[in-house]
Amino acid sequence: MYINGVLVKDENSSGHLNRHIQTDNLRMVLGGDIDAQGGNNCGRVNNELKGKVDEFRISSGLRTADYAAATYFNQGDPSTYLSLGVQETQDEKNEEERKKKKNSTYCWDCEAPKLTKAEVLITSQNSETKHISQSSDIWNFDHNYPLFAFDDYKTPIIADPGDKVEIILELTDNRSLKGISDSGTYTNFMNLPKDMNLFYANNFDKFGNVSTTFYEWHQTGDDLVYDYSKSTEWTKPSIVIEEISTYQKDIPGVNLDGIVGTFTITYNIKFLQPMQTTEVWVYAADEYGNFFKLPLPFTLKIAGNEPLFFESKVNQKVLGFYDESMLLDIVSDWTGSTQDVSDLAKILGILDEQLPPWVANLALWVSEDRISMGDMIVSIEHLINN
Repeated sequence: MYINGVLVKDENSSGHLNRHIQTDNLRMVLGGDIDAQGGNNCGRVNNELKGKVDEFRISSGLRTADYAAATYFNQGDPSTYLSLGVQETQDEKNEEERKKKKNSTYCWDCEAPKLTKAEVLITSQNSETKHISQSSDIWNFDHNYPLFAFDDYKTPIIADPGDKVEIILELTDNRSLKGISDSGTYTNFMNLPKDMNLFYANNFDKFGNVSTTFYEWHQTGDDLVYDYSKSTEWTKPSIVIEEISTYQKDIPGVNLDGIVGTFTITYNIKFLQPMQTTEVWVYAADEYGNFFKLPLPFTLKIAGNEPLFFESKVNQKVLGFYDESMLLDIVSDWTGSTQDVSDLAKILGILDEQLPPWVANLALWVSEDRISMGDMIVSIEHLINN
């Protein structure tokens, strides 16, 4: 018998303690002494317990002293018999499950993210009235394949220098949207320039033209921004993830994690100079390397001249004294040499040392048919008036 985990009484019968007796021979009193016995009844019980018994146990087999002590002290101070680790969150459990399945032959995630919606929003500001206007085009895609194809027709979109263009992509995935790790937007495709750094020349359209203006977002690393012609300003994209756990995997729109939701990334571009008609390609990948890269169903063109903002709207000088035929001869064969710069300055009536490098760049752009002669003259008038 043990009281509070301590052995207080034992009885040895027939050479061992584990003694079996018949029920009709059992005489036992809890909380008192038996003074006399008669038949199968207790004769008299005295020295009864004056108090309360919280719990007692009768074992069908012999228990050790350590077992009796452990069962008693475990009720008084359970913490001494427990060893608790760091509490796991649901995300950690899911991550551990993903790692286990990733290392097995089971394919945890074998599908690329899907593009479900694309929107182009153009914000323009009239230089005279300062009035801001917006226009947008939206495409929704309902497809059953990881990738999809557009027909040959693409919606032409035209903006002006100084406009802000937002390209908004809405994605879904067969796993948690937090696993989308990379995305990119690529535009201004052209023949590979001879002086373009080949490190950046790895994004091509279906015609073999290379993207010279792009932004790549990376969840776990630095973003990569490139602009060969220095004609755009990119703003870090904004990302919004909306997920709802339904724990129902067999209803429409719910992925394999029992989640329904969207991953929205918005690219912001400000075009500073005209740009020829070009495609816009987009890219997205998840953490398991599944990805898509495809053209959006529109073309983008930046038309018109680069906006010039003069400090004063009166007393503006104009270049009415230059010889247009001589100017055209120099610009059409422009090499950028010291002699070319000197001849250009002489025709324009500007000292060599006052001719900044960006004016020489204008001459190069005229020779490449990227801007007109009139664009160049307006820019030079801006120079001499400021």
